[in-house]
Amino acid sequence: MQSPRSLLARLINDHPVVVFSALAIGFSWTVWIVTFSVTVPRSGLGFLGIALGAFGPGAAGAVVTRLRGESVRAWLAAAFDWRRRLRWYGLAVAVPVVGALGISVVVFSLAGLPDSDSLGQLAPLFLTSWVMATVFTGGNEEFGWRGFALPHLQKRFSALTASVLIGGVWALWHVPMFVYDVYQLSPLLYTASVVCFAVILTWYYNASDGCVLGAVLFHGMINAAVNVP
Repeated sequence: MQSPRSLLARLINDHPVVVFSALAIGFSWTVWIVTFSVTVPRSGLGFLGIALGAFGPGAAGAVVTRLRGESVRAWLAAAFDWRRRLRWYGLAVAVPVVGALGISVVVFSLAGLPDSDSLGQLAPLFLTSWVMATVFTGGNEEFGWRGFALPHLQKRFSALTASVLIGGVWALWHVPMFVYDVYQLSPLLYTASVVCFAVILTWYYNASDGCVLGAVLFHGMINAAVNVP
């Protein structure tokens, strides 16, 4: 009969993404539930809690890497390896920007153009939103989703299946945001959009030879593009 320790070691080695998902959700949910229990989400302390919880996937990736007896330093070095063709970084910026412009055209055509002062604030608002989303509330998640979960899943599943699996866990990971009314949109619509985004980022990751930093940039730009219009 195997000991609990040996069973855990086998689970970590055979199903690292299962352990990773449990740790990512456990860490982030704990931080968010505690934060939202003592303050409102749209406050300084609330944002700090949201940002801290967003590091859950990356922290989970580091923990599982260490538990598997692998080098966390080597894992981080691979994630921070920026040596890719410039076009991949350009694509990570261009696609969300074009999408944001398209959304803006639709919004402005329906609601009318804002005044010149509001238009002048869009660029600095987008830049600020992009920096915050990339570093604290979006892009930083990529060290877990694409930096850890995706390469492990693609050892056993196709790119599409891996994308859907990550998208499902990714959507579940966001549940507290709906429970505490941080997000106002439909959970079903959000889940569908997250799964689609996961498919796009899987393509990007594979096509760019595993460029995690590009995925970080892509994710941050998407979040900024959605938030600003």
